[in-house]
Amino acid sequence: MFPPNAILTGSISSRYPSENSELLSVVYDYETVQLGAGDYCRNLDFAATGAFVVYNEQVGAKLHSFGTIREGLLAVCLADTRNSTWWGSEVQNTEVPLCPSGADIEVGQEAGLKQSVLLWNTKEIQNLLDTVTLDDDVLRRFEALLAQGVQSGMAIHSTAKNLRNWGQFIGSLVSSMSAHQMSLSAERFNDLGVGALLSILDEMMVGETQRSLSRSRALDLVTRAVELDRKIRNAPCIIPVLAGNLGCSRRKLELAFKEVVGVSPLQYLNRRRMNNAFQDLGQGSLEKDTVTAVAARYGFSELGRFSGTYRKLFGEMPSDTLRSSRKPSRIIMP
Repeated sequence: MFPPNAILTGSISSRYPSENSELLSVVYDYETVQLGAGDYCRNLDFAATGAFVVYNEQVGAKLHSFGTIREGLLAVCLADTRNSTWWGSEVQNTEVPLCPSGADIEVGQEAGLKQSVLLWNTKEIQNLLDTVTLDDDVLRRFEALLAQGVQSGMAIHSTAKNLRNWGQFIGSLVSSMSAHQMSLSAERFNDLGVGALLSILDEMMVGETQRSLSRSRALDLVTRAVELDRKIRNAPCIIPVLAGNLGCSRRKLELAFKEVVGVSPLQYLNRRRMNNAFQDLGQGSLEKDTVTAVAARYGFSELGRFSGTYRKLFGEMPSDTLRSSRKPSRIIMP
């Protein structure tokens, strides 16, 4: 589908339905028909590896698309359900369309529709799942997922709001990547794909999902998450990426942090990064260090937001800490 060890990002616009079908032929046996008058356009931004693809799209005219998802792929559509139908029926706010390999798709889209589509190469994702420590039931759930709804697809019910919330986050991340405002390595992007898939499995099996973890399991996840975050500290702290690398869903990682430290993983890990930045600034020198360099060292690319959070935590601006001659004390982690 795409290079296995490289990540491709970018944006594409098509002006005619035939161009649209050609663009998406890598994932669908697909045709698009424009319904009614208006200027056809379809704008895509995307990030992709050989294992995981996300594309965001916006359409400029009322469309009808139909076809079959190609062999070896699994797709989840996070659509603006007010303007979308799947399999000829309106998608409700409590539903998220899921299309396994071979599923027939019939999609109606109104002008102005915005949606994100997540696609997994099931063989490559299986290989990635084999490299991480998983709960015993995860691979069983994955195989069960692939065996369901092959001809007509299926809808994930009841917890669709949870899927949409983090799906919007992933879509926003991909938009930033396609605009070259941030970057992820192919490895980290694949971790995101694994984390997203495991989260979907959790949402589909919501009745079976653990509401708590054993203390030893929770402590293991937190310890490994902290160590991984330390290794990739110069990249933004993205919890679904960490979860995928650890072989768990985002929900399970959040349960582990609540159990061990009492706060969310994002709160805890960002506080650790801020603490380290505080230490580095206090021990640095005006001749050799800058606030921008120290912030980037710990994955904070937006200097204004970094400085504002820093001041709330430490009572001074980062430039004040850098100019100070005192040795800073370590803040107490939550």
